[in-house]
Amino acid sequence: MKLISCHIENFGKLQDYSADFSDGVNVICKENGWGKSTLAAFIRAMFYGLEGERRRSLQDNERRRYKPWQGGVFGGQLVFETSGKTYQITRIFQDKEANDTFELRDAKTNLPSKDYSKRIGEELFKIDRESFLRTVFITQSACETAATDDINAKIGNLSDNTHDLNNFDTASTRLTDMLNRLTPKRATGSLSKRREQIAAYERLVQGGQSLSASIDAYRQQLQAEQDAYEACKLQQQNAAKRQEELAKQHTAAAAKSEWSRLQKAVQARTEEAVQARRELPGQLLSAEEIKNKVIACTELEKGQERSSLYKLTPEEEAERSALSEAFSGGIPEDIDDKIEEATKLRDLEQELNAKRLTAAEKEQLSRLEADFADEAEPLTELAAAWHKRGSIKAALSSKAAALQALQTAQKQRARRVSPLAAAGVIVILLGAVLAFAVKMSIGVILAAVGGVLLLMGLVGNKKQPSPELTQLQQEVEEDRAFIGQTDARMAAYFERHGRVFAEDTVDAALQELTMESLEYASLKKKAAQEPDPAEAQRTREALTAWLSGYGMAAPEDRLQDALYELRKQAARFSFLQDKYEHWQTERAAYETGHQELTEFLRQSGYQPRKDLAQQLREIQELTGQHRMAARLQAEAETELKEFEEKHDPAQLAALPDEAELPSLEAVNEQIQQLTDQMQEAQNRISDYRKTLADLQEKQEEQEENSAQLQQLKEIQLAEQEKYAAVSMAKEKLILAKEAMTARYADPIRRAFGMYYEKISGEPAEAFHVDANTNVTVDEFGKQREIAALSAGYRDLIGVCLRIALVDAMYQEEVPVLIMDDPFTNLDDEKNAAAAAFLKEIAEKYQVIYFTCSTKREMNIIQ
Repeated sequence: MKLISCHIENFGKLQDYSADFSDGVNVICKENGWGKSTLAAFIRAMFYGLEGERRRSLQDNERRRYKPWQGGVFGGQLVFETSGKTYQITRIFQDKEANDTFELRDAKTNLPSKDYSKRIGEELFKIDRESFLRTVFITQSACETAATDDINAKIGNLSDNTHDLNNFDTASTRLTDMLNRLTPKRATGSLSKRREQIAAYERLVQGGQSLSASIDAYRQQLQAEQDAYEACKLQQQNAAKRQEELAKQHTAAAAKSEWSRLQKAVQARTEEAVQARRELPGQLLSAEEIKNKVIACTELEKGQERSSLYKLTPEEEAERSALSEAFSGGIPEDIDDKIEEATKLRDLEQELNAKRLTAAEKEQLSRLEADFADEAEPLTELAAAWHKRGSIKAALSSKAAALQALQTAQKQRARRVSPLAAAGVIVILLGAVLAFAVKMSIGVILAAVGGVLLLMGLVGNKKQPSPELTQLQQEVEEDRAFIGQTDARMAAYFERHGRVFAEDTVDAALQELTMESLEYASLKKKAAQEPDPAEAQRTREALTAWLSGYGMAAPEDRLQDALYELRKQAARFSFLQDKYEHWQTERAAYETGHQELTEFLRQSGYQPRKDLAQQLREIQELTGQHRMAARLQAEAETELKEFEEKHDPAQLAALPDEAELPSLEAVNEQIQQLTDQMQEAQNRISDYRKTLADLQEKQEEQEENSAQLQQLKEIQLAEQEKYAAVSMAKEKLILAKEAMTARYADPIRRAFGMYYEKISGEPAEAFHVDANTNVTVDEFGKQREIAALSAGYRDLIGVCLRIALVDAMYQEEVPVLIMDDPFTNLDDEKNAAAAAFLKEIAEKYQVIYFTCSTKREMNIIQ
């Protein structure tokens, strides 16, 4: 078979990419990062789909790895030829394999084909994906290979037999799994686990043989404890009766003790109330009255504290006195209006200064007025005449040349001028007009051309001047006269303004004079519009007079600052005056309140002390203590009265004292001891019952364990026999496989050796290929694994072995070899030999070779 073309819609970083393939070696040489490995993976995915859908790693999950970076349709088409027919595969990949789409068409008819299903890789190459990766799909990171069951089956031409080597791995895996589940050598094997279970059950059965004797012993102990419990219960009932009788006696004696206590309490509370009244020298005040006085005194103290906050310092008092003189007539209410007037005055003066001529401007106006005041001829007209004079002078030379040509022609011929001469005259005139009105250089060129035409057109001389000659002669004379007049006007103007007339400096002098003329007009206009300062002066005088009324004077340029200072002083005076008035108010209130409290104490029979607040609080506390003592006295008397109403005092007096009665503690202690003994007995009874229940349950379990032990032994014996049979089956399966694969090991070794010698230039006699296609090499008298060799040799061996396997697998229709630069690790000499090797196998196989090395590309295509 061979690949014909491919088109990638989107796959990894590749987008809208197409490629055509030819017979032999197809080299795709691109720089690192271009997407060579991605293109190789795309070809593989067209045959086998994407791998690793359930894996988390991006490297292993191809669906995530090659999902288009730029979005769009994920997939493409691949056209290939096999068995004389051409097909087109189309695959579109979605979020998971179940949603992918696969389509196969006959490329010649474009009709859908059912020759292959979406498992086309396995159906076409007769090998699974892993075998494909180990043979025809060779990458630089995985050159080494090993045979799979599919490879062995393909080599042995057994692919169509579902009971052959194709199923060796499946059968071997199933047998291995079965042995692992059964093995007695591992803790996870069922034989090992069951062996432990049997041992455990044997220990249980052996340990349960004494259960019957233990049950009888515990039943006897349970009965003894139940008898002891009943004896304690009877003793407890008798002690409770004694406790009840003694408690009644103690209750009666306790009532007598309570009666005595109440009598003593009344006496004590009465003495406390008398003592509390003695400590109050004045009237007995009500709680509300003394409370209000204490609150009033507290507020008075707070007022005194507030007055200290408002009291002016000596400095503040001096400042207030000084300011009161300035504001004896009151604080001005219109000070903000005056500040606004001062602001407007400042703006007006700034406007006057901006519109008034400065001394320098006045001097400049005076100087310019001498030059431009009596100007007879406007400078603008003179400048226009000078500009016109320049244009006329520029064209004058051309006109003079034309005039001379006409005069010469007039002398040579008498006949009329030819049309060519007339055209020359017209061109000359046009040139003169353009030189004057548009651009002098263009006019000069046209005048010169016209002169040439005029000379060529003149064929004779006329006796009388032609109208054209007369007109041109008149124009030349007028132009020369205008130039002379303009020069005279300009020289006279320059002389009046103190400048020397020179043709080459006229333009610069005109520009300078124009600027001075404009400046003169501007200064003259500003002088005419200069404002009257009388209004500003009136406002300034009014503000100065107003400020003097408050004792403030300020320079004319500092009126606004003086007004701000006056407002600041007014605010300060207002603050100090308010503070002073607050202090006076708080001070007066304190003195009045203090006098009222002092008078209240005297009228209540108390001598006022210096600290009225402390005295009032003491009176409040003593008054509260007296009220409490009186209340407690009343409560004690009431309690005694209520008790005597419930109990007969005469009977209480006849009762013995409580100390004379036997103590309840001894009886209570006996009852508690009996209770503890009963609880302990109850706990032991509960333990015995629980133990008996456990023993009886264990006795039942013992019977079940014996039955379970017998069952486990039977199962163990059966699985031991099964394990032996499966072990023997696996050994026979391996021997059968080795016997079958040994038939083609030697052809593979010979093909491997031939390819190895072609690329390396070294003999392959030291290499061996066993029946499982594993390669070893003779080193120091022993066959060694190739893993010990360098990366270059391992890659070389892997490539040679892969091609040998493909040779053995495909005898008729051969596959395409896809190589993702497997010769990266080879040296230059072996790379050259590898390129020759590719050319040789390309006679049999189509090769798609990906590389980033232009040197390897050249080696292959040369």
